[in-house]
Amino acid sequence: MGGIGNIYRAESLFRAGIDPWTPASSLDAEALRALYEDNRLLMRHGVRLGRIVTVRPEDRPGVSDEDAWPEYANYVYHRQGTVCRGCGQDAIVMEEMAARKLYRCTVCQT
Repeated sequence: MGGIGNIYRAESLFRAGIDPWTPASSLDAEALRALYEDNRLLMRHGVRLGRIVTVRPEDRPGVSDEDAWPEYANYVYHRQGTVCRGCGQDAIVMEEMAARKLYRCTVCQT
């Protein structure tokens, strides 16, 4: 059985401002519902585009959904060592979690 995938996991947690090291059991029903809804919309958007684009239009002014990939497609996934689109700091890191790569912004996701 599979989950939503590493890209959607990293990106939706960033969009929600949730540290990926936060235990799911510590999130309230509202936060879990918001994550579910955001991922539902992101996945539908990905199917429509034929690729994963998670960066909100306001965070990529003048770049359409169709033109966002690959440069403006993600907030944190595979962007370690670059400037965060949220806080503007060089705070995106890649770490290991359960033998999987984890991407996050150490400033935005607290």
